[in-house]
Formats: sequence, structure tokens, C-alpha cells
Amino acid sequence: MNRARTRSVALLLLLSLSFASPLLAGSLPAASPRATLTQSIGLAEVSITYSRPRVRGRVIWGELVPYGEVWRTGADYPTRFEVGADLEVEGQTLPAGAYALYTIPGPERWTVVFSRDLELWGAFGYSPEHDQLRVEVEPRAAEPTESFTIELAEVTLDRAELRLRWDRLEVPVRLRVDDRAAVREQVESAEADAWGLWWRGAHYLLETGGDLALARRWIDRSLATERNWMNTWTSAEVHAAAGATEAAVAAGREAIEICHAEREHCPYTEVYRRTVESWAARSAREAVRSFVQPVSWSEPFEPFAIAEGLYSVGSAELTALLVTTAEGHVLIDVPLEENVEMVWSNIEKLGFDPTDVEIQLTSHAHFDHVGGVAPILERTGARLVASAPDAELLAAGGRGGFFDLGEIGLFPPARVTETVEHLGEVRLGGVALTAHLTPGHTRGCTSWSGTVAIDGEPLRWVSVCSLSVLPGYRLAGDQSYPGIARDFCTSVEHLESLEPDVFLAAHASFFEFERKAAALRAGDRRAFVDPDGYRAFLEGARGRIEEALAEQGFAGGCAEVLER
Repeated sequence: MNRARTRSVALLLLLSLSFASPLLAGSLPAASPRATLTQSIGLAEVSITYSRPRVRGRVIWGELVPYGEVWRTGADYPTRFEVGADLEVEGQTLPAGAYALYTIPGPERWTVVFSRDLELWGAFGYSPEHDQLRVEVEPRAAEPTESFTIELAEVTLDRAELRLRWDRLEVPVRLRVDDRAAVREQVESAEADAWGLWWRGAHYLLETGGDLALARRWIDRSLATERNWMNTWTSAEVHAAAGATEAAVAAGREAIEICHAEREHCPYTEVYRRTVESWAARSAREAVRSFVQPVSWSEPFEPFAIAEGLYSVGSAELTALLVTTAEGHVLIDVPLEENVEMVWSNIEKLGFDPTDVEIQLTSHAHFDHVGGVAPILERTGARLVASAPDAELLAAGGRGGFFDLGEIGLFPPARVTETVEHLGEVRLGGVALTAHLTPGHTRGCTSWSGTVAIDGEPLRWVSVCSLSVLPGYRLAGDQSYPGIARDFCTSVEHLESLEPDVFLAAHASFFEFERKAAALRAGDRRAFVDPDGYRAFLEGARGRIEEALAEQGFAGGCAEVLER
């Protein structure tokens, strides 16, 4: 009797003993215990029944389980795979039903087979003619697994990954169910007041990469029926997925507010806040990328005297101030590189020589206020005086700030001759200008003040740097820079203490520049004397700062910030 025939006879004897011998009958523990796994994937129920052989020190792949041969994917009977609805396996359709799960292992590729033949023991008698589906997958290295294990992992509303793990190998098979038609039928046949079903339908579309326009329609129906934190948050997520970042931020903040109003403990608050902050930062980056420079920033504006020895030489929106003395002049800001010729010409129109500018001061190192500083310094040889934090940004040409404006925020680098501290003075020709470090908008934001005269009356003037909280600035939680909230609040408090007569600022729109300039031309020599406007501006700035704090989860306002 040859060797092959001997193996066949031995196998038949073993099988006959397995099914007929009283020696093997009974309920003794199985060497490869049976296991059943059930899992919902979308609306489909998946059930897998299999046996779990152990490694027991054996070489599994290529020896115990030969490469290139059909394997029962476990031990004893083949693994049984049942699904209650049509299923996509690696992108191919497997109809609802019960199947024997076979595999054909290989060093680099595996074939996964779903067979309609459920009557076999092991893989004996397997025939490809009963195959319902075959897919090819790639195995991957894994942590050691002693007992053969099948699991369904990474389960979502419409997907899962079938994983076969044994020894040091894992075989992943991607599964997906398409419930879109069934979900749509259920949702669109819902009662008008069924906010929860409309909400869950929108959430399903959002999570499965479905039609966002339809998701928007469904979530709007839900919100129209009942507005709560759950559907408001999903509305925010739909906005974010559709790229409507500003709307996402607004809806996200509303959801957090509703949640806190409805319950003492609001789940996921910190997660939601961090998500809203990330959306706000994305919105800011999008705004920078899509930024279109306002025409008014470089729109020429006729220069004029604000008061004796203090002149406007900037554009219609971006302020540049000239302070004149008998020993030379001081220039505060040169907005935008393309505004250099305008500023130069405006100084000349006033009857002054621009080369007599001895000192260049800055409000803050953003491109729209210092972009023309370096070219002016090159022409005049003036000294550049700025705060220490902004000196770094000036030297780097706008690179390295806490808020990245990208390429648009870059400008010609300028080397600071000397730095100025809070309440430090810059003197020239008997004129003293005081630096007020008012950080927040930038870390080195500097407001300037001095004394002028109108019709012989001495008056105090202040030019405010900026108190604007730009989109994407984070004042609470993960702050844009440590202490930014305190800086903003301290700056407002300090500026409130100054009580100037003449109110100026780095942006013309902050202090109604055009209206006042028109009044001055009409004969009102005190048009820029505006202590009430100054107080109103600071009150509005404080409100916007506190609003930003509240939106980012800190409701105490500046008073509480400064107490901490």
C-alpha cells in the first residue's frame, strides 16, 4: 500500500471515529473551543461561529497551515459566516445569507472565500463551484496571539474590519453595508415632530460620508421641531463638513450654551470647546488664505495737521502719524510696503523734508502697519524704536509670531535700534512721546501718547495700537500664547486710565477718521478732540474681549481674569 493511500485510509478511520466511535462521544472539552461572535454593522447583523486552535509552539504559517492550500479558517468544521443583509466585502457584494469562510494563505497575499457549501468537515471536499465570493487581501504582522481569534474591529455606522489573528499574523478584510436607501425611507416617512429621527438621519449621513445637502435639510427639519444641544451640535458638524467654518463655530457655541442651560452637567463640553476652537482656527486660516486687501488700506488721503506739530500722513484706513520738532521728526508706522511712496509724498506735501525723520516708531509688527518701515529707514537713516517683543517680529519680517498670517503677513525685515519699555519716553527736539505697552493683539503692541496744542491750548493725545481679537485668537483654554487674556484685559484697564483729549489709533476706522477729517476741513479745529469717543471705543473693546472669553468657555470677564 503506497504512502498516499495509507494517509487516506488513516483519515477515513479518524473521521469514522469522530462521528461514530463511543470513545469520542460525550461533552468533553474541545481541543479547539468553539466561539461565536455577533455584531451589528449598520442595519445588518453579522454572526461568526468558529473554532480556536492554539499555537502550542508549532510553526503555523507555511507548515501547520500550508501556503497555497484551502484552509477551514480555524479548526474542525469551517468557520460559519452569516449576515442578515447584503454586505460589501473589499468592495464586492456578498448577498445576505450563511456561508462557510475559507481562506487560502500565502506569504504576501491571502484569498478569502465565502462558500455556499455548509456541509463539509474541514476543507475536505471543498469545490470552487460553490463559491459565492472570493477577495484578495494582504496579511500584516501583529502581536503574538496564542489562540486563533476572529474579531470585528473599527465598527462604525456602516463599516467594520474583519480581522483573522493567529500567531504573529493578522489578516484584515474590509466590510461595508449600504443602508442609505433604507435610512432615507425611514427618515422621510417620519412624523413631522420626530426631531430625533431627523437628527439621527443627519448624523448617519455625516458619519458615513453621505449627501451633506440632504444632511443639512434633515438637521434643519430636526431643529425646526425642537432645538436642543444634540441636534444643534450635529448642525455645527454638518456645517464644518461642508466647509462653512464660521457657521460651524456659531452653531457649536450655541450647542454648548444650550447644553449648560438644560442641565447641570453637560457631557463632552471640553471636547466640544476644543473642537470649536479648532474650527475657529481653521476659519482664521481660511480667512487669511482668502484675504483680499481692502482698497482703503492703500487709498491715498490728503495729509493734514491734526493739531500743532501732529500730522496725518497715512492712507484712508491705515494711520501714519508725523510728529515734527525743530531738531527733526518722528514717524509712527509706515503701513504696507506699497504705501511708502504715499507716506513720503504726504510728508513733502506738508512742506517737510522726509529725510529729516530722525526716529521711526511702530504700533505693532503686523504687515499692514510696518510693511513700509524698512524702506523708509533705508532712505532716512532714522533710528527704529519698538518694544522688545515686536523687535523680534520686525527683525524676522513677520515670521514667528504667535498667530501665523502666512505669506501675506511677511514684510521687509527691519532692525530695531533700541527697545522701549512700558511708560518709557522717546525724546526729540523738546518733544516727549510716551510708550504704553498694550499687548494682546501682538505681544509687543504699543500705544503712544504725547502733548499737543490747538489754538494754544495744551491737549493730551493717545494713539491706540489695537485691541482687536482676531478670528483664531484663543484667549481661554489652549491660549494663543500664555497670558494673552490677562494682556488684553490689562491693556484695556491701562488705556482707560489715560483719559486723553485727542483720540487716534492705528486703524482710521477705530476713531471715525474720515468724519473728523471732513469736520476739520469744514473749519472745526477741535474735530479730533473726542474723549467720549475714546471711552466708547474702550468700552466696546472690553465687551468684545469678554465676549471672546465667554465663547471660549471663560464667563468671568476681565475682572476675574485680572484677579487670577
